Amino acid sequence: MQEDKTCTRCKKTKNRDTDFSPNSSWCKECRRLRAKAIRLGRKAGVLPRYFAPHKTKSEPDKYMYPEQWPDFINEVKEEGARVFFDLLQSCGLRVHEGLVLDVSRFNFKDGTVRVETLKQKDGIRPKVDLFVRPDLLTKIRLGFDTHPSLFPHSYDHVLLRFKQAAKKIGLSEKLAPHSLRHLFGSRINQAGATTAEIGIMLRHRPKSVTEVYIHIDRKRRKDLMERTWKEQPHLWES
Repeated sequence: MQEDKTCTRCKKTKNRDTDFSPNSSWCKECRRLRAKAIRLGRKAGVLPRYFAPHKTKSEPDKYMYPEQWPDFINEVKEEGARVFFDLLQSCGLRVHEGLVLDVSRFNFKDGTVRVETLKQKDGIRPKVDLFVRPDLLTKIRLGFDTHPSLFPHSYDHVLLRFKQAAKKIGLSEKLAPHSLRHLFGSRINQAGATTAEIGIMLRHRPKSVTEVYIHIDRKRRKDLMERTWKEQPHLWES
């Protein structure tokens, strides 16, 4: 037996099963019209009267910038987490790639770490060797000599240590350990790497994804503008 329900917006009585979403007092047609109004309102720079506007206060940065890294890592007190975060931001590792690392994955002679990349269409996970900073490699070797399981093996543990350090230096609560991979992309971009080279080092398949990982911090933006003002003064003459 079909049940009817009255929409609280259009006041029309419609079928509860086909015309309403679960736990919704608006019918699907009214919800569709509301979503369209919000979309058009945002595009035009205004919002419908029944839609609460976003707060205008400034929000913390969504990413970590190079100048924030020293303060962040100084707040990480656990040695294994410190080395783990340093490895992520200096090699561009994905978090899940780092969680499975053990001493057998490191080649201390060649200065590399072997990681398994994302699964391909044929189901195979290609392995790739990434270069590790010499001083960090020394810390890792000494760390494994002391602690056989040096790195954290739980994402919850990694997230907890990351959030604790980020909160102490005033970074956004929404910041996640994956932002260290973005930090790596920004660092090698500042070092002069091209977008194609960054894509290769981050092991991106669709190259368009790489642009999301390139962030310019405040100091870099200022340096670029000052250089432009100095080298091309005719563009700014009034």
